[in-house]
Amino acid sequence: MTLKAKLITVLAIVIGLFAAVSITVLLNLRQTQTALDSAAKTTVTIAEAEIPFLLAIKEIKIDVIQVQQWLTDVSATQGMNGLDDGFETAAEYARKFESDVKAARRIANDLGLSAGLDLLDQIEKDFPPYYDTGRRMAESYVSSGPEMGNRIMRDFDATAERIGITTDQLVTFAEAHSRDRLAAMETQMLDIQDANGTLQALVTESQRHVTGTVRLKLYKGNVMVVGRRSPYSLYREDFATFGQDDVYNQEDAAGFINLFGLQMKVKAMMEVSDGGKTRYAAPDYSKFKRD
Repeated sequence: MTLKAKLITVLAIVIGLFAAVSITVLLNLRQTQTALDSAAKTTVTIAEAEIPFLLAIKEIKIDVIQVQQWLTDVSATQGMNGLDDGFETAAEYARKFESDVKAARRIANDLGLSAGLDLLDQIEKDFPPYYDTGRRMAESYVSSGPEMGNRIMRDFDATAERIGITTDQLVTFAEAHSRDRLAAMETQMLDIQDANGTLQALVTESQRHVTGTVRLKLYKGNVMVVGRRSPYSLYREDFATFGQDDVYNQEDAAGFINLFGLQMKVKAMMEVSDGGKTRYAAPDYSKFKRD
């Protein structure tokens, strides 16, 4: 194999290795960036929608429970001795129920949660008879005593059981959805960790021999390198004796000198000929293909 062919082969191998490493790094960076973008989007969605939706559902459950609690308290005390504020407090929680349902519905629409919207429709349908029956029961206890109140209590218990089932289903749905979203984010973080681990391993391996000590000289605002030392240095005095070893053959330098000096030689010849003819004959293009 000629020297030129050897140089071309070595250069091709170096370029190929560099291209392979570059492509690997770029692919890993792209994969990491994609995973980061996806994780960032998921995080924003969880923070701005998923968690507020779950909290709104929890508030709806509290509203339902508080309405029952305050109306039941009024019924038990029959509103005596100033213990009749349960009607007003129950009304406040009823209004809060409507507000919390609207908030949950808005978020569910944004997230595309059709099952959640169906459950919100159902709880909105269950709440009016539940609240109205509870008020009638409490008013009967206050105005007519336990006998009349007990008759309506059975109806109130039935509506409370019905809305309780819907509320539990709604909470279960919201919690399951939140768990699924958190699990998805965890998977995305694992993907980022895997991609980053691959990239880090590549960098670590390519740089494992890049270590050592550099001595610098500071003089009048200048920084000059005056010495380098590394346990992985390719410089060896016993390999650089130019004749005292069999590692380097001085005759090998001729080919490199001629090859790297060719462009300067051609440039000088063009300047001497000044565009005119030279002592070299013109090529015979009939014998080979011209570029």
